[in-house]
Amino acid sequence: MLSWALHLLRKRRWWILTPLCVVPLITIAVVLRLPDEYTSSATFALIQQQVSKQYVDQMTTGSSAEMIRAVTREVLSVPRLSGIVDSFGLYQGERGKLTSEQLGEKLRESIAVAPVDQVNPRADYTAFRLSYTAENARLSQQVLGQLASLFIEINLKERGSQAQTTTSFLKSQLDAAKQRLDAQEKLVLNAKMNTADQSPAVHQAKLGVMSDLRMQLQSATNGVSRVNQQRAQIEGNLNAQLVRLQRERAALLTQYTAKHPEIIKKDKEMESIQAVVTAIRNKGPVPPSAGFSDLMLQQSVTQLESLQAEGDRLEKDAEMLRNELNRYQNGMLAASPVRAHELESVQKDYDLLKQEYSDLQLKYFRAQMSANLEEEQSGQNFRLVDPPTLPAFPSGPKRLKISLMSIAGGLALGLLLAFVAEMRNQTFLREVDMRKAFEGALVIGIPVLTTPNEEGARVRKRIFEMALACIMLVAVGAAEYYIFLHG
Repeated sequence: MLSWALHLLRKRRWWILTPLCVVPLITIAVVLRLPDEYTSSATFALIQQQVSKQYVDQMTTGSSAEMIRAVTREVLSVPRLSGIVDSFGLYQGERGKLTSEQLGEKLRESIAVAPVDQVNPRADYTAFRLSYTAENARLSQQVLGQLASLFIEINLKERGSQAQTTTSFLKSQLDAAKQRLDAQEKLVLNAKMNTADQSPAVHQAKLGVMSDLRMQLQSATNGVSRVNQQRAQIEGNLNAQLVRLQRERAALLTQYTAKHPEIIKKDKEMESIQAVVTAIRNKGPVPPSAGFSDLMLQQSVTQLESLQAEGDRLEKDAEMLRNELNRYQNGMLAASPVRAHELESVQKDYDLLKQEYSDLQLKYFRAQMSANLEEEQSGQNFRLVDPPTLPAFPSGPKRLKISLMSIAGGLALGLLLAFVAEMRNQTFLREVDMRKAFEGALVIGIPVLTTPNEEGARVRKRIFEMALACIMLVAVGAAEYYIFLHG
């Protein structure tokens, strides 16, 4: 087998050498005419919510990768990319041949989004790299800058829209629950009136008193709700001020140590605000306003003290009115087992609706705080870690790689052509081939007789072939070296 391979290489050397040299030279001539490509890249990081989840719920419940993919689909939609094509005047030579949608598709093929900190294809990630390839370095940076702005803008818009949609939905559910609760309250009142066993005059008098008590109770309840909303608003403002102080402290830590007076001052202010926030959430006593140096914090604490006093007074009034109303209602109950069972069933439904309304009210208040957090851009959002780069060198085409692959392709083509030519040749050039083809003993001798002129011509032919082969190989080597230097 080895002798046959050496025989094939020696006999079909030009079948192998010609594609080995011609294919790379043609390939190099073609790739040198290809235009340069420049790739600009930018890195984004997904910054988590700045305010603790203990105080404000996170609006997005999906993974970071799902959030990034959703924003990517929105930014890389064909209509948006078509607008970028028009604004930057891209693909001028193809505008008459392709539609606006096709130009947008072509731009999307030049954009790549790849995760940065992903361990495996199914793992979550919080950072990604955005890149764009164009024939001009400055243009690639400008287009990528526009795409980066769209990523940040679409993310903020989507999260703000989601927060508003959630708040609106909970508000509609809260209103519907309030209507059902009012209707059920009327049923409870009617059931209690039907179980009363008193004269019409007494009924009317008690009903009048109960009506007044309900109006006063409603007024006190509304006052308590108003006080709670104001306390929640003050809490939101304090949380925002706490986030601002945390950012300022983080900025100071880049320049000073933790024992620097400015940082110690920030820590004291943060501890004061945290103490007030904790008092609000636990409905405990608010620290005295005189103990705070910040004027705005003193005002907030003073306002909280007045709100707490007013809220305590209203809650006491509401409790007193509620007990008085229950006393009147219990006094009107009759001993009828059927009506008592009916009242118990209606009362149970009322209690369930009341609990449902309270739960929805709590969810609505927390959704409002989440929406305020998104408006202040303190929620989960994108941050441009590395701005779009201005490429100094072309990123493609990979001329050296293509030319080296063409050498391998030329060698494979030459070997294939040499093998096919050898298989189609039916002549016998070796004694072993004759013995395989014919049975029996063969005695054949054909001496090679050459004249001195023929022998000289053969030597000159070999020298010419060697020189030509060297020239071709040197040409390929020089072309590869040129590609290595300038490709």
